Formats: sequence, C-alpha cells, structure tokens
Amino acid sequence: MSERRVVIAPDKFKGTLTALEVAQALAAGIGNARLAPLADGGDGSVDAAVRAGFERRTVTVRGSFGEPVIAPLAVKDDTVLVEAAAICGLGERRDPLAASTFGVGEAILHALDWNPKAIVLAAGGTGTVDGGAGMLAALGGRVPEVELVLASDVDNPLIDAATVYGPQKGAGPAEVAVLVERLTRLAQEHPELASRPGAGAAGGLGFAAFQLGARYRPGAEFFLELADLDLSADLVITGEGSLDAQTLSGKLPLAVARRSNAPVIAVTGRCLLTPAETRAAGFAAVYALADRDPRCATDPDLSRRLLTEIGRELELSS
Repeated sequence: MSERRVVIAPDKFKGTLTALEVAQALAAGIGNARLAPLADGGDGSVDAAVRAGFERRTVTVRGSFGEPVIAPLAVKDDTVLVEAAAICGLGERRDPLAASTFGVGEAILHALDWNPKAIVLAAGGTGTVDGGAGMLAALGGRVPEVELVLASDVDNPLIDAATVYGPQKGAGPAEVAVLVERLTRLAQEHPELASRPGAGAAGGLGFAAFQLGARYRPGAEFFLELADLDLSADLVITGEGSLDAQTLSGKLPLAVARRSNAPVIAVTGRCLLTPAETRAAGFAAVYALADRDPRCATDPDLSRRLLTEIGRELELSS
C-alpha cells in the first residue's frame, strides 16, 4: 500500500508563528509530508520569495513613524520584491492617523539602484492607512520605466482601507471617520483607480501603486506561481492566523483550496466563518487552535504544541 501524500502549505499566523514554523509544527505530528510555507503579499513575502530562489538583501529606510528600519528585499535576475509589512507593519504602536508609507517609497528607490525591469510590491499587513501618500512623496509621484506589480493580499477598494481594516490597525470610530474623510479626498482625484480591486490593500498603498501604473496580481496566486507548487496529493493542509471574511477576499487558504484537487483542510488560529462558508470556500474541515486553548493567540510555544497535536490527529485519521 502506497504512503499517503500530504502537502502542508500555510501562511503565517500573524504575530505568533511564521509560515515555516506553522508547517514544521504540523509536520512534527504528521510525519512524512511535503512542506510548502507560502505568503500572499503580507508578512513573510520576502521569506517566501527567498524559498523560491531569490536572494535576500537589506536596506535602511524609515518605518511607520520615521524610525530607522532595516528592511529585507528579495532579488532575482532583474526582479526586486519589496515587502511593505517589513517596513511599516503592525507593531506595538498602533496609530493609523500618523503612520506613513514613506519608507516603502524609499525601499523602491533603493531597488531602482539595481536597475531592475520589474518591482513587485507585496502589499499587505501594514499599520498604515495613508492611501499610499507617503510612498508617493518619497518617490516624487513617479517611478522610472520599470514594470510595477502590486501583489496584494486583499482585493478591496480604497475606502475599505479605513472602514474594514482601520479598526484592526488601532482606529476607533472617531479615527475611522477621519480616515474615511482623508481617503475620500484622495479618491476624488482618481475615482477610477480608487474603485479598482486591490486599491484598499495596505491602507491604500494599492491605490498609490495604481497611480504609478502598477499591474494588479492577487498575492496568493502570485506566490503560488512563484513557488511553482505542485498540489497533487492525497491531502493538502493550509491555513492562516484567522479564517474570516478577509480570507474570502482572496487570501492564501482560499487560493490553495481553489487550486487543489485533493481534500483541503484549514488549520487556523481562530475561525470566524460559519460551517456553510468554510464548505463553500472548499475546505473539507477546519481546525482552530483557539477552540482548544485561546491563550494560543499570544503564546507561540502553545501554538506549536497545538499544531503538532492536530497533525497527529490528522495522521491517525488517515
């Protein structure tokens, strides 16, 4: 009897474990499995590119509040990948009214020094809601002749950067109202761009990228293709920190489920979707760590143990 083929292809559990750590913890319980940690445009995008054969380089830029940040970039041949979350990601200070994407523009300027033909902007996981104004200011509102690709982890329009994502970045109702007003003013300058899928990514960084002529690619699809991932298996396991409405906007677990012909199991920190929604998304089953111990959200070691426990259960159920 042939051995069951298992592919483990998760995203990170944001704030707790990287995609690689999630895959390794699950594999510790399952045993023989092919590990394929991925990204979808948010945190870990440079790591995913490096696993796909890119070279890691670093540059010093300004973070969300002007502090110096050593940011990783990924380079291969004539392509450079810039990860916005590594520059102005969600940190301890959550102040979307003040946070800026200026450092993302600085990183792109560094990338241009290497004379690339294409720059991929991995847009997701930021603490900013500035509509990309900071990035445009750093770039002087333009980019020399280079293909710019927006690899976004969500497909929302610009205004959603405030209403949908503002609260998780620290904005209360009053702050959301201010952000909506700011983004509305920006949208009036380019209404056709503000409504495009991906314009609301990374606090409106997508909107600014479109002003620079960027081409939109769903981040999950981009990284799946970059990894050249073979999903032929008897079982595929994917996941992310929170399985919720944002997952259904095109995040990695949904992309994996759509691509796989094998049963797909989602392992997540928490699940906010209904059973009907998870079935419609293509998941054969969902395992949520928070259902076993809610302390996992702030305890990486506990999360690892729970993932390994789930891996053993999946192994025994084969």
